[in-house]
Amino acid sequence: MIALLLVWACGADAPTVNVAQEALAVDPAELSDCEAIEFAELRTTCQVSSAAHAAAMGDDQGAWDACMTVEEGLWREECHFRAGEELGRAGRVIKALSHCVRAGQFSRNCVTHAGWGLPPNRSLDPLSEDALKEMLDLQKRVAQVLSEGRPGVAGEGMDVVLSRAWFNLYYGTGVSDPNLAREAPGEHAAHARTAFALEAVRQVAPWESPAPANTVQQVVDIWKGKRKAPTAQPLGERRLGRYVTPIVPEDVRDIPHVATFGGGFRMVGATPEEDVVIAALEALFFRETTTAEAFVPYLRDRRDRVRWTAGKLFALASGQGDDAVNALLEGSDEVLSTYVWQALVKNRPGTADPR
Repeated sequence: MIALLLVWACGADAPTVNVAQEALAVDPAELSDCEAIEFAELRTTCQVSSAAHAAAMGDDQGAWDACMTVEEGLWREECHFRAGEELGRAGRVIKALSHCVRAGQFSRNCVTHAGWGLPPNRSLDPLSEDALKEMLDLQKRVAQVLSEGRPGVAGEGMDVVLSRAWFNLYYGTGVSDPNLAREAPGEHAAHARTAFALEAVRQVAPWESPAPANTVQQVVDIWKGKRKAPTAQPLGERRLGRYVTPIVPEDVRDIPHVATFGGGFRMVGATPEEDVVIAALEALFFRETTTAEAFVPYLRDRRDRVRWTAGKLFALASGQGDDAVNALLEGSDEVLSTYVWQALVKNRPGTADPR
């Protein structure tokens, strides 16, 4: 961007360049009047910067005012994208999404970034009387905003927001009671199980010690009411965890998937109990100290979706060159082999910091 600005500046009169430099080279909070810039491209850059700064401060109206001064087309879409992204980071997710649906080709990335900006409601946890009502109300508000977007944006945006909302409701609260997740209806159900499993695994398998061999079974027993739901100290602001980018082989595109934190997807089980097993495996992977051995018992599971999930996570935790990973690549289960292959060549686990 800097090089491009210099090219533009070389063809402009000195006074115009000076005004542009004044407007763009200082702190965004001190941006000069963008309309005073005679050179159109620099003026547009100034307007987009102004919108992004206003949004970062939580000033939705200021962001709208700046974007509406940009000529309709690609640059206005870029302006809405920047505003949506920054409003999401500022925790104003509904306002952010209203920009995202107007971001044209940038809409899908925008709703993803904005959705992960949804802040936790510190007054809610899985035992709160109004928790489910709050989640359903959020869904309605998000659906209303996203209905104005391009085809495909609404579904992806809702998936990310619900994933984040349930993550916030359970993870790090110290409460792993499964009752609320069991009650979660429709689109909420799989996301609720993901969040429940994350918190249950955190309590059953503290990060500072090796995960018990029966961690997944303990989570299933808590879900079924066979084991009392444990409690733990709430986490602070930093809720760190391991994540990967999406892995969805062609062979399983017709099987439901839901978003997990950090931009990944997980497969949804054929039944609620099977889905809790899958969610618990994914939660084990989120726990950065979990090693590949934790997934070995599930590599020959009779349930396809459980086995495929375990293979993906085993490969991600092992890395290339592992003999057991090579054996999976050479096995007769083609979907499992594809999952393992894509995990090795397309993904590098990272650490998410959902504050």
